[in-house]
Amino acid sequence: DRDFVSFRFEDMSSAEVEPATVLPQGDAATSLVRRIFTATGAAKPRIEAFFARAAAEEGIEVHQEAQAMQRIVLNAACGWELTVHAQPTFADLERSMESACERNVKDVHLSGHGTKTCGFVWNANLAATASTEVEIQAVVDMIGRAAEEGSVEFANLNACFTIEMGRLLREAGVPHVLCWRTPVHDDIAREMGIKREGIYY
Repeated sequence: DRDFVSFRFEDMSSAEVEPATVLPQGDAATSLVRRIFTATGAAKPRIEAFFARAAAEEGIEVHQEAQAMQRIVLNAACGWELTVHAQPTFADLERSMESACERNVKDVHLSGHGTKTCGFVWNANLAATASTEVEIQAVVDMIGRAAEEGSVEFANLNACFTIEMGRLLREAGVPHVLCWRTPVHDDIAREMGIKREGIYY
């Protein structure tokens, strides 16, 4: 029944947070740490966003989330840059992460289908007429390497069953990861992705 909840962070700073933005943690012990992104140069911090959906696929719509994210970043005086990959293959992620440091990529956003075995489903070809599953470890290696080099600090895995990939990314050195333990309806995932961008950027 309160408009805001006050939180104190580990550095003793505080912030007023809307109750709806606080996720339930069950019995897990948590500590709140303010996200601070350090620039590696003059370039603005960059969000690298991948929205995988094959042309013939039904039941999932990621492009509305992509458009909403673009509006948020472009319209807000947040100081962020955004690259949207609307029909990405795994090769697009590889190229992106190879140059992550020089482009100051701090946030990797994956939105699409996730499975327990692969973590994320990519487009199989440039025409996006089919999908392909890539092993979780291959995705973790790409993003984890960019984190080790001091670039990626946050990964948003907005797809079903991404908890395993999230855990492995944390072990690989990505400081902050948001993921789904269970299946998630397309509408809920899209709303979560849009709200998350609105809160942090």
